Amino acid sequence: MKSTARKLPARAHGFAGQRMLVLPRPIIDRLLSGYRTPTRQTEFPLPLLTTDVGHFPRAQSHWISRPTGRPELILILCLGGQGWVASSTSVPEHERRLVRTGQLAVIAPNSPHAYGAAHSDPWTISWCHAAGPSTELFSRLLLGSTASNTTNTDMAVFGVADPLRLASCFEALINSLRHGYGADAILHSSGELARLLSLAVRFIRSPNTDAGSLERVRDIVSHLRESPADRYTIATLAERSRLSLSQFNAIFRQITGYPPLDFILRARVQHACSMLATTDRPIKLVAREVGFDDPLYFSRVFRRIQGTSPKDFRTTLRATDRQIA
Repeated sequence: MKSTARKLPARAHGFAGQRMLVLPRPIIDRLLSGYRTPTRQTEFPLPLLTTDVGHFPRAQSHWISRPTGRPELILILCLGGQGWVASSTSVPEHERRLVRTGQLAVIAPNSPHAYGAAHSDPWTISWCHAAGPSTELFSRLLLGSTASNTTNTDMAVFGVADPLRLASCFEALINSLRHGYGADAILHSSGELARLLSLAVRFIRSPNTDAGSLERVRDIVSHLRESPADRYTIATLAERSRLSLSQFNAIFRQITGYPPLDFILRARVQHACSMLATTDRPIKLVAREVGFDDPLYFSRVFRRIQGTSPKDFRTTLRATDRQIA
């Protein structure tokens, strides 16, 4: 699909220090229709493909309009200064969505859009265009569309929990294509794009959640994952994060996808799985070591999460290991 793009004003030399890579259209079409391995024995469509990627430092007068959109999912990470995104250039300036330092703009495939740098404080951005079958999934995850919600959001601006880490993903994506479009480079790029999009899903947050609160809750999540058998109350964890109970629960669920108690139980079961797989300790002892005083309660929780009993989990896993060996 072709789209017209109008850029104003014209720039003779681009932006000082800019980097930009654009895959040739014939290569994009070939890779999206079927990727052949170096041995030429297998052909399959790449699930994710970087079609365009770049970094523009202090992009003074950066301005672009695409009335018919682009077929790719577009991500723009603002690393300095400010910019804006809108559905079209006809949107009044005061109604455009401001993109500040540390924020990520996401634009859905085939959505009319325009964006540009602020006049007084032009943005520094890393950006990419993502194509392939898996972009629909990431578009839904990033823009909040679900199978039951057909009113898809075409564009959004998010705060990012760790913008520097996300910036390193853009850097890795650029580097993956620096030496050409061979099979190894394309596969490497596809993997880096998957990592970038996955972290973007993980790091987006509501603009009214400050980075300090996110970092404190993330530290608590890491501690719970490493030491799930320790005794906790949700109130104590909220106090440690210096947040109210409702704020802590909301941010915790945003980071992990689960309420705190459910996450703790899942972390304990995960540790139990490791012990069941690698030791001969009795199940009752395993339950106690991962934080369950009642073995029967441990078995019920284990079955609810893993879909099988601890005993059957251990038996099935070891039988499978023997067959593989």
